[in-house]
Parts: sequence; C-alpha cells; structure tokens
Amino acid sequence: MAIIEYPNYNESLVSLASSILSFYGVDNPGHPSLPQIDSLLAQKKPRNIVLMLFDGFGYNIMKRNLPADSFLARHIVMSFSSTFPPTTVAATTALRSGKTPIETGWLGWFSYYKEINEVVTTFTSHRFYDDSYVGQDLAAKYIPYTPIGVRIGNANPDVTYSELTPFSRSRIDSLSKMEKSLSTLLSNGKRNYVYCYWPDPDRTMHDYGVNHPKSIETEKYIDSFVESLTEKFSDTIFLIVADHGLIDAKYVYLSDYPRLLSMLKRPFSIEPRSATLFVKDGLVASFKTEFEELLGKHFILMDRNELFKSGLLGSGTSHPMVDEFVGDYIAIAKDDYCLSMGRHDGELIGIHAGLTQDEMLVPLIVVDRT
Repeated sequence: MAIIEYPNYNESLVSLASSILSFYGVDNPGHPSLPQIDSLLAQKKPRNIVLMLFDGFGYNIMKRNLPADSFLARHIVMSFSSTFPPTTVAATTALRSGKTPIETGWLGWFSYYKEINEVVTTFTSHRFYDDSYVGQDLAAKYIPYTPIGVRIGNANPDVTYSELTPFSRSRIDSLSKMEKSLSTLLSNGKRNYVYCYWPDPDRTMHDYGVNHPKSIETEKYIDSFVESLTEKFSDTIFLIVADHGLIDAKYVYLSDYPRLLSMLKRPFSIEPRSATLFVKDGLVASFKTEFEELLGKHFILMDRNELFKSGLLGSGTSHPMVDEFVGDYIAIAKDDYCLSMGRHDGELIGIHAGLTQDEMLVPLIVVDRT
C-alpha cells in the first residue's frame, strides 16, 4: 500500500534555494530556509557552491537501490520535500527560482493555454497530444521567472553564476563533459555559484522501471561519478538533490469510460498523476459523482477551490496563469495508477507527480570540500 506524503514547504527544495540566497545576502520573502544548511554555509564560507540535481533520484529510491555504504548514501543529511506536483517542471523551477509552483505557474509537463486553445508541453512549446510546435515559446512569454543565480549575481558582482545542463549554453551531453566544464569554472580563482542538472536516473526509470537492473546500474554510476568528481575540488561545498522520485505505473484509460470522457471539454493537462480536468458546462456535479464512483479508489478528486485552499501548490501570491491552467477538478494519484486518454505505444513504466512518499521525498546530500 502506497504511503501518502504531502509537500512540506518549510523543508523543501524552495527552502534550499532560500538558504543559498541567504548565504549570498539575498532575501527570499515568505520562504523559510534550512537551518542546517544556513549554519554550514555561514561557518565554512565556501568560495564555490555547486548545486547538483539528478532527475528522479528520490530519497526512497536512493536508500533502496544504493548500498548503505555508498558515497551518496553516506552523505545524506536529511530527506526533505519536493513540490506538488512532484515533477520536473514544477520542482526544478522551484529550486531554480526559490518560488513555489503557485507563484511561478510552472505546474507540470503540459498545460492548457486558452490564448491558443491548446494543451502545450511546458519545456518545448509543442502541442502535447500531437507534438507539433505552436510557433512561439509560451513559457517564456507567459510564465517567465528569474533564476536565483541571476539574483545572486546582481547582488554580488564578484560571484560568477553558471549553469551546466543539457539545455543551457554549455550543452552538457555527458557527465564527463560536466566534470570537465566544472573543472574549468572552479579554477577561475573567483567566487562561483554553479547549477548542474543531469536527466538520469529519471529517463532510465521512465523506460525500464524504478527497480530494474538498468536503473540501478545508472544510479550506481552516478554515485561513483559524484565521489570521483568531488574529490578533485577544494574550497567548495556540493549540495546534491533530486527533483522528485518515481514509482512504477499502472494505467487508467479514459477511453474505457466513454460517459466520463464525454463530459470533458478537452483532454486533461498538467500530469497523468495530477491531472486537471475541464468539464463541460452543466456537468460539473455529475462528473464528480461519476469519477469518484469509478476511479475514487485510485485518485483524490479536488475541485479548483479545494486545491487552492489546500496549500499543495505552496504559499505566496498566485501567478495569474495558475487560474487558467487549473480546470474544474484535479485528479491526484494516491496509489500506482495514472490517467491516460487512451492506449498508445511508448507508455512510460516509471512515472511521478502523485502523492506517494516515493515521489515526494528527495535527499539532501552535502559534500564539504572546504
């Protein structure tokens, strides 16, 4: 039986961002920091801070799949909270911005934009259901944000902010390239704040499952990589996290429930395990009855007002686009099921964005090379 875990924004990825900002003298109003990280940074005053994120490497996965004496396991300081939904779009943005999902509007992999009447993939601006490009970067236009590294650099001209990711200018397409680029950066004699992102083990678990030998092999490789990497540096503190964990999925196909499907205005959006549903006029009440009768054992169904009152999306001033992105209801997975509009090829095995502990808890790992 899956253990339900709600986000705790007092000890979360947002809190870690607040600690980093605080060290560099930048306030993050309304968002508490992590006292143990505050104390460490204040005591050690490292020349370099390297924030490394390994996508999908959740706390429970790490504890289960790595030996207790592995490098990463030995350096875990605590488990703490991802965001809701616990998914890359919401969680990495929270870490990079120091803001909660309700503040940024970065809720999930795909959102409905009424401006073009399309469900669009957040990172790529492709229509989610046919993968065609919409012709403009909608996220940059409607939900832009300022990375904490930019805020740090603006407040501290002597600090160099760099990003080493597959999507940044550095185009990091291998861990060896990440190591080489990091070596160059940290030898510049300056103060540095560096954000590193790597898409595994998430992408491997999507294809093979959480506990598959290929996933475990990938996780062990990351463990050895981090140990080897961090030994090469001094005057540096490495803060290593994940954005979320994963579980192996089972599927509910809405095409198997034609009456339920007929009540929707359009295909669902946000995430298959945190799916927002836009219901046809006059059918909102009957949809709730029908959905809970058929699928209530697998999903918590909240109406939009319940979602906003719940605090699941965090505190702070709601971004105007959040009201547009959230439909009449949100169906939140509480076990190992996720929604799909219908059967299709290429279904993911490992999946995330629900309310289970395996998805919500992430590790905070500290490697102190000062």
